[in-house]
Amino acid sequence: TALGRSLGGQQEESENSGAFYVTWPHEIIDNPVIHRELTRQSDQSQPVAPAADGEPDLFSAASAAVPCQGIDGHQLASPLETRVCNWLYLAQLAHAYQRALPTEELVLADFYIPDGSIYIDCWDADIPAGELAAKLHRRELYAKLKLRHIEINAVDAERLDEVLGRRLLSFGIRC
Repeated sequence: TALGRSLGGQQEESENSGAFYVTWPHEIIDNPVIHRELTRQSDQSQPVAPAADGEPDLFSAASAAVPCQGIDGHQLASPLETRVCNWLYLAQLAHAYQRALPTEELVLADFYIPDGSIYIDCWDADIPAGELAAKLHRRELYAKLKLRHIEINAVDAERLDEVLGRRLLSFGIRC
């Protein structure tokens, strides 16, 4: 954008994935708006130590389940989903969160990209048994219905440009 260029941003193309990205001068971090937004969107919050007596602190804000929020306002279930959602938003890809698959039973994919009809599921490192069974069932449905889908694993979180960019490119989506 014109604003991005005025702040020193330069568009580049990844040799690995073919995806476009922006490089910024180091001074960009001194911009108060950028600093505020990076701090707000950071999913690197430190967990609060449990109470010494083993009892939960019912008045602690940390005891309430705090959902993750994407840049686009989606309320997400995990930091991995937040990273994927933010990546899709920043790549300017229209996407839905918790989109139903075209089946009679209600089965929800983590994300859906209408341009290309692509479903995306995030596989966190520690998935509870019930959720794991649901994800495996979705995987079977994708194959049975011949739906385009992408699985993002927890180990992919630090390299979404490469992993997600390349997989979307294989479906004809260039970002």
